[in-house]
Amino acid sequence: MIKISLDLMGGDFGPQVVIPGAAKALDRHPDISFVFYGIKEQCEPVLAKFPKVREKSVFHDCELAVSMEEKPSQALRRGRYVSTMWRTIEAVKSGEADVAVSAGNTGALMAMAMARALFELERPTVGLLNVGVEEIKGQEEVKEAGRLLREANLDSLEYSGFVEGDDLGKGTVDVVVVEGFSGNIALKAAEGTARQIGTYLRAAMSRTLLARIGYLFAKSAFDMLREKLDPSKVNGGVFLGLNGIVIKSHGGANAEGIAAAIEVGYDMAKNGLTQKIENDLKKYHAKRLPPMGPEAA
Repeated sequence: MIKISLDLMGGDFGPQVVIPGAAKALDRHPDISFVFYGIKEQCEPVLAKFPKVREKSVFHDCELAVSMEEKPSQALRRGRYVSTMWRTIEAVKSGEADVAVSAGNTGALMAMAMARALFELERPTVGLLNVGVEEIKGQEEVKEAGRLLREANLDSLEYSGFVEGDDLGKGTVDVVVVEGFSGNIALKAAEGTARQIGTYLRAAMSRTLLARIGYLFAKSAFDMLREKLDPSKVNGGVFLGLNGIVIKSHGGANAEGIAAAIEVGYDMAKNGLTQKIENDLKKYHAKRLPPMGPEAA
């Protein structure tokens, strides 16, 4: 049984979307149980519509919810110990839950949380997002990270060098690593492109009678394309560097997107992500720092 602590007040729509998302995840993974953190008067009416979810969950009433507009410092001062977000994360720290998931304020969640497993790849290929593939290009931090990865020669991953923006869609590598600012821009650009393609296709398919008839014959192919382009299907980012699993969902996610974020956490907990990261880091440091002998001591 994988236990998920869930901030019901997170995101743009709160319990109206988060609880139906939890229901979708539970339908696909019956071995999930939930620890919910929310404001009772807002959550209870929605929970009443999902008896299966209520049966597999424990609900904790909280004093307040962190708003999407609050600065991290404000959220920490106001929400420490009492907010739905804080208590969702605290459940992982205390061992009450395996994973914390919130669609709330990203900065606040990161501030509160400071506090290979996912896709079951034996040796995933990893690239650093950069302005070019040449080693002389990019910011100094990116070039230094590339040098460290090349020299580390890790058994757990295959470093493939720098990748560019168009490699994101090509699947050039299994994992693309990028710092937060550029990564957010890249994700939003990809989401916007997917929506734009959908708009163009709908306009083209409805332009003439012949096009509409052609759409009917190709509907299954278009449904498959829509599924591939739907950003909600791949929702959920993990905060690395923590002694536990904290998943950030897109604030504007629908119920399917919330379910996807829950499932990212589920898969990571199921596959022992934190233990595997710990083991890999130990191997990395063992390679870089040879054991000290009597002479060195």
